[in-house]
Amino acid sequence: MTAQVAHLSDEEFFYAYLPEYLDGQLGDAENKRFEGIAKENKWENIESDYGIAKGHLQLGIQKLFVNEELNHKLHVLVENDAERANHEAEDIDELGHMEVFGGVLRGVVFASVIALLVGLSYYYLGPKRTAAFAALDSLVYESVVMIEDPEGRLDFPTEDIVELRDYFNRYPDLNFRVDKFNIPGSNWQLEGGTVIDYEVQKIAAAQFASGDDKLFYYLFEGGLDDFPQAEPGSFKGVLYQTYTSEYFNILVWEINEDVVGMVIGTGTAETLAQTALNSFGTGASNL
Repeated sequence: MTAQVAHLSDEEFFYAYLPEYLDGQLGDAENKRFEGIAKENKWENIESDYGIAKGHLQLGIQKLFVNEELNHKLHVLVENDAERANHEAEDIDELGHMEVFGGVLRGVVFASVIALLVGLSYYYLGPKRTAAFAALDSLVYESVVMIEDPEGRLDFPTEDIVELRDYFNRYPDLNFRVDKFNIPGSNWQLEGGTVIDYEVQKIAAAQFASGDDKLFYYLFEGGLDDFPQAEPGSFKGVLYQTYTSEYFNILVWEINEDVVGMVIGTGTAETLAQTALNSFGTGASNL
């Protein structure tokens, strides 16, 4: 790779190999050059910025889908159903009167029927395609949106933590219980919660406020191995990994062997670890 990138300017190299750097695929020399460029240009937050932008793009793309009804409307803009049916009938009649193309027509019809049957079988019986759940990208983005539109994002506004735990435990297909979730500190006021459904993952989310400061909890199935490598930390028995974004600090820890917790806020790693400890304790529990 060294011979390939030597001719690139620093900026060209930085943006050309950003994905490889985030995936840990650069060699030692290229990795050192990349980090030097980032430090020189004060781009240390590029990883979180890239993740947020990627999350925006993924969520935007998921909303783009041409269903059967819209596809039909697009067809009608060019030719209505009656005209299209007449044209198709005329074409079939013309082919039927042309003996030389009779065999071709029968072959096309037969192949179309087979293709339709195969397509329908795959649609109803084949494996469902699912999108990967990138927790850091997606949930940092969710936190930004919750600050901008709390009423639109909090499906269950409440100041009672017991009510919120009950809401999570009654939510269908969440696959884990939330029985030991407590207020993170006397200075924090619960504002409500919601369950975010990404199809491939359901996330229990809670929002707290202390003046203008916000604190977000996210609970979902998984483990620390699902996250990018980071220097592990420990605080009074809470083993965690930390990350940063443009707006937040992020702390991730395993609540038990099946469920991971993420707390996002503006506090230091130690402060966030203390809130995690206050809310869930230190042991691998059943929540």
